[in-house]
Amino acid sequence: MINAMARGKQTCKILKEIRRQIAEANDIEFITSECQYQGDCLGTCPKCEAEVRYLEQQLERKRRIGKVITLFGLSTGILTIIPSTSLNAETLQCPKNWTITADSLIQEKNTKGEAPYYGLEKLPEFPGGMEKFIEFLKENLHYSEIDSIANNTYTYVQFTIDYDGQVINPKITHKIHPKVEAEILRVMSLIPRWKPGTLANETVQVKYNLMLSFNVMYGPELRITDIRINYPDVYEEVPVMPQFPEGQQALMQFLAKKIQYPTIAQGDMGTGRVIIQFIVDKEGNIIKPRVVRSVDPYLDKEALRVINQMPKWKPGELEDGTKVAVYFTVPVMFRLQ
Repeated sequence: MINAMARGKQTCKILKEIRRQIAEANDIEFITSECQYQGDCLGTCPKCEAEVRYLEQQLERKRRIGKVITLFGLSTGILTIIPSTSLNAETLQCPKNWTITADSLIQEKNTKGEAPYYGLEKLPEFPGGMEKFIEFLKENLHYSEIDSIANNTYTYVQFTIDYDGQVINPKITHKIHPKVEAEILRVMSLIPRWKPGTLANETVQVKYNLMLSFNVMYGPELRITDIRINYPDVYEEVPVMPQFPEGQQALMQFLAKKIQYPTIAQGDMGTGRVIIQFIVDKEGNIIKPRVVRSVDPYLDKEALRVINQMPKWKPGELEDGTKVAVYFTVPVMFRLQ
């Protein structure tokens, strides 16, 4: 047992070092710490998972703005695969039957075949691009079938682009009305073939999450007023939003108790409200807090310090009870007495 735990800890250290090197090569601020997990950690403890989720998001952000991602020539699956013998690109190539999802972090190879999406060489492409895809949805939905029941509502549709570019497994993850859902799924079945995504020179499956908002705008007829398409990693809104232990009042009390007013900030800019956005992951961990409204650099820093001390939250849930990662925003008040 001791030898097995030692091997597990060694694997954890190796993966941490790989993550550190990848972050450094891509100019990503990345602070790691020694794993405190009591047991045979193979990189699957909450702290290790949080590190990987943060790194995935930073790499994806850089990729989306056209930055070249450096992975030291290693397989792009290296962050998420538990090595059985040694860490090398030969043993870590991504098989054809893997599905790319944003939910897979560090885990063993398994029958699900899940891997992180950030390493994709090419994302799936709808004929003519995403704007054409949105046009296709708007033009093909029969609004007359749903205009009396879909006003001022929204829904999420999860689907996968398979190895051949076909749309498969469309699923309504936020139910609103059977008639509306049936019409949306009808249109999903009409979507033409995409150009599939690729990873390690192989075509792969990629999951997407589609949000459709309906409203009566500029006339008597119903129209889609908002369409968003993203990876199913972090939601902006879900039926059951994340919650601080014991509720909102307990959150306010926690912030008031933990805040230590920076002496250096006690001037003209020493009061105000710092707005912090973070992710509550599906385990309830607080991930990647950031300032979205600044008051003063010292107050911003203190607000982030306190947010990072928060305990686990109750995670957000979809209609079917599935726990998911959700963005959450919290105001942190600073006021001189």
